Amino acid sequence: AIFLNGLHDPTPFLPLNWKTLPPEELAAAKKLDAAVKQSILDFVGQDGKGLAGIEGSICALRDWKEFGELMGAFYNGHYVGDFVIKVEDPAHPLTACFGGQPLRTFDQAYVPGPPYSRKNLRVLLSLDMDGTDGQTYGHHPRFEEMALAYPLGRVQEHPGITLTNYASFLD
Repeated sequence: AIFLNGLHDPTPFLPLNWKTLPPEELAAAKKLDAAVKQSILDFVGQDGKGLAGIEGSICALRDWKEFGELMGAFYNGHYVGDFVIKVEDPAHPLTACFGGQPLRTFDQAYVPGPPYSRKNLRVLLSLDMDGTDGQTYGHHPRFEEMALAYPLGRVQEHPGITLTNYASFLD
């Protein structure tokens, strides 16, 4: 599986100094960038492997339409404050640990934007707007759709995929 964690860079596969590269080096860097992106599409789309986005991964690669389609969304703002996370699918292996109970927390939640559509995803967790203060923090309209977690449909179609929680690596 590929894991993206807190990746906010819109061009993570290009060198940091890519804007100052001579034309021939820039062309080579962009060729490598395209090859890496194609390998991700092949890894997930053709090979049926997994892609997991953690933390702000929907902020990444916003100029790459296919990445938004793979992730199911791009960044559309975030909440910071006290809120309630609603468990929408308590039977799923990723959410079973909550026992169907909501989680109250002070944190930040990244809000999904286009191409997000609940019709195309299986939402596991969402912000419970009845239990949340409803402040918009200037990013999006009040009571907008707030899905927080969803698996790609492939996860359940491929019995060889193993889901592992970070906690399994803790002593």
